[in-house]
Amino acid sequence: MKRSQLPMKSWEKFTLILVTWCLLFLSSTLAFAETKPRTRNFPSSGKTFSGSYAVSRINPVSAPPLAASASSVPEKRVLNLRFHPTHIATMILDSNTVVSLRGDLDFVIGDKVTLGPAVVYHQTSLYDAQSRVRNEALLEAGILSNVYLTGNTSQGGFIFRPHLFYIEPNGERSEESGNFTPFTSRQSGVRGGAELIFHHILANGFNFEVGGGLSYYFRPYSLEYTAGSGVSATEAGSRLMPTVSIGVGWAF
Repeated sequence: MKRSQLPMKSWEKFTLILVTWCLLFLSSTLAFAETKPRTRNFPSSGKTFSGSYAVSRINPVSAPPLAASASSVPEKRVLNLRFHPTHIATMILDSNTVVSLRGDLDFVIGDKVTLGPAVVYHQTSLYDAQSRVRNEALLEAGILSNVYLTGNTSQGGFIFRPHLFYIEPNGERSEESGNFTPFTSRQSGVRGGAELIFHHILANGFNFEVGGGLSYYFRPYSLEYTAGSGVSATEAGSRLMPTVSIGVGWAF
């Protein structure tokens, strides 16, 4: 049976393509950008000095130790744009996954705390127990905070990350005629939890993280379809689910 794609509005397609390409471009280009040390060139005076004389003249006017060490102080960051390659890997390796993307934006509100939005889009196409093709999509919009247990927002460290997501499901199901019909009713979901993350920021702003935690469905999402003899429903299986976070990003 031929699978149909879940209909998407034109602005949704444009936004999805734009966000994906922007994230891939930033990560692939900026992550491998060469970081060159800053140097200062002094004009030549046209005079020739002996080695001993040059040392005796330069040392008294060299920069004080405090100024010399200023270059080692990490640059203050104001925001971090991050995406999760594990979602792209799922999209490639899992034949039932059509699209899977996630992007986060952290706004720095202190040396130890960030706060920002996160968006997850996941679309699948699979056969249910009645051998009917079911195309379903989940759009999750949430907010998350990073609390640095060690380190800070400029260098990284171990993070405690609470999160809260609102889930909007959408879907369609094939009938015996071969046509697809949309859901007859749905319930939006809400999940929340926390993760423990190790986060590291390089000097040029490229950063990566790895960690995991738990997320609890306070209100499970559901979709219902009317088909012949009764009603078929799909929803989140267990209320408590493990989470894995592997992300790469760019801090500004």
